Formats: sequence, structure tokens, C-alpha cells
Amino acid sequence: FPVTIICFKEVSLREIPLNTPRIRCYDLASTKPHEGNKDPDWTRGIKATYCKDSGYFYILDMVSMRDSPAMVQGLIETTAAQDGRDCYISIPVDAGASGRVVADQKKARLTVLGHKVVLDSTRKGKLARAEPFLIALQEGKVFVAPNVFTKEHYYEMEAFDGKNCSGQHDDVVDALASCYNMLTSGSLIPTIRMNTQSTQFADIVTGK
Repeated sequence: FPVTIICFKEVSLREIPLNTPRIRCYDLASTKPHEGNKDPDWTRGIKATYCKDSGYFYILDMVSMRDSPAMVQGLIETTAAQDGRDCYISIPVDAGASGRVVADQKKARLTVLGHKVVLDSTRKGKLARAEPFLIALQEGKVFVAPNVFTKEHYYEMEAFDGKNCSGQHDDVVDALASCYNMLTSGSLIPTIRMNTQSTQFADIVTGK
């Protein structure tokens, strides 16, 4: 499933449906660049939504960081506050007991802050996890809001093969795969949003 820039269709924010569930999925890393590793993995947090009627997947935003665990946690919490409590947060569960403990701790912390948190504990390989998203991409069903990705992000995605990715990172595709799989699972409840600029909203307010 080759990924190319032309597979992504850019849309304006006005074209993105309102009454669909939002989720921000994370692919986590916790290493700063240093002399021994000048290009460590990134923490990526991608926000997306999905319209089940059309089958269209919309990429809304991405936050990124390469820093310590404490700084990454700060990014997650700050971003969650900006996204609002209607937006789900997906935290990956790494293999092993310690991975579950860390994920549970993050979920507990975010839940106390009033956010809706789901854990992503899939054990499929990277390519198998990404396959549904990559198929949707090839079918022209993936849309991206302006200024979410840079050319470097697209180059990274083009190199994705589920293995060594030609030396590129796979953080962006991993987070996108999580978003797509979570949203298409049907387990997330949408929050009803009203476009306050629409004539329908004006009619409701005025009682027409």
C-alpha cells in the first residue's frame, strides 16, 4: 500500500462534519535527542474524526514532541485541555505488565481531569494495524485539514513498510492507524455539535 502525498485530500475546516466523534491517539516516546541518539522516535498525538455514513476519515491536527516522560505527560494534558472533554484520548498499551501499569496511570490521571480515555492494547503487527487506514487512503477516503503535516511527515509516511521504513520513523502512521481503527470500531459516542453560523441554528434560536 504505497503512501503518497497525492493520496491525501486537503479540506477546509468548514467541510469537516460536526456531529461525529473526535479522538486524539498517541504514539508515545520519551527520549530527547542526545549524542548517543540524535534522532530518537517522536511522540505524536493525532486528532481525527470519521463519518460512518460516507466512510470518510478526517485528520484534524497533530502535536509532536521529543522529550522526557514528564514533558510528554505535560503535552498530553495541555492538549487534552485544548481539545475539550468531548474529544476522546487514546493511550497505547506497550507489551508487558509494566506497559499496562504506565497506561493505567495515564488513564487515571486524565480521567481525574475529566477526560474520556480509551486504551489501545492491540497486539497486531504494525503493517496489519495500519492496513485498514492504508486501504481507505488508497480509496480516496482520507482527508486532512490545512497545515497538519509538513513535507517531512509525508516523506516519513511514504517510507512506511511496517518494518524498518527505509530508516524513517513510523510514529505518524502508527498514530493514524490507531485513530482510524478506534473511530471505525463504532465504540465511540459522538457529541452533538451545532454550527452556530448556519441558518438551521438561527431558525432554532428564533423559534422558526
